[in-house]
Amino acid sequence: MAKAHRKLIDRVCVICGADFQARKSAIANGQGTTCSRPCTVKYVGIKKRVPIEERFWKHVNKTEGCWIWTGALNSYGYGTVSFKAEHTYRYAHRVSWELAFGPIPEGLFICHHCDNPPCVRPDHLFLGTLADNNTDCLAKDRVARGNAIPLSKLTAESVSEIRRRLSNGESQTSLALEYGVTQSSVSEVANRKSWTHVE
Repeated sequence: MAKAHRKLIDRVCVICGADFQARKSAIANGQGTTCSRPCTVKYVGIKKRVPIEERFWKHVNKTEGCWIWTGALNSYGYGTVSFKAEHTYRYAHRVSWELAFGPIPEGLFICHHCDNPPCVRPDHLFLGTLADNNTDCLAKDRVARGNAIPLSKLTAESVSEIRRRLSNGESQTSLALEYGVTQSSVSEVANRKSWTHVE
């Protein structure tokens, strides 16, 4: 028994800070750093975690102009980055800004000079308020309307048809069911609160 005790070394767990004993042979093999299986799993995860800078730039195609995000894109064409530890996704252009310039002040947006959603080149990005972003969109005629809006169920033709049929007395509810939209969507079409560019 005394012989077995001589083979154990007092250690402190690198994850939780608990005191424990590890075998000399385990320490010699690079183990003996954690006190339990759960702490070992956490430690392995931390060791395997690739720094965000390394992970991020692997998904960027740097051209002479824009630097294009080659990872996942959302329905509007903006790059998204997974942060598994936080169980969140963030926009790639915002991550690029933070890597280049530091934290984004609360309430501010990261806008594109180049008007290219998957671009993450830091000097193509600028800080702005919601009003700045909307002004920039209008100035560059980037406001999506009608069936240019992703996932839009209506088209210019169907909107014209809905307006014609409403003027002939059909109900908003029956047209909403037929076109797979809500009654309030049909109401907005009828009252020209949406699809204002369609006659």
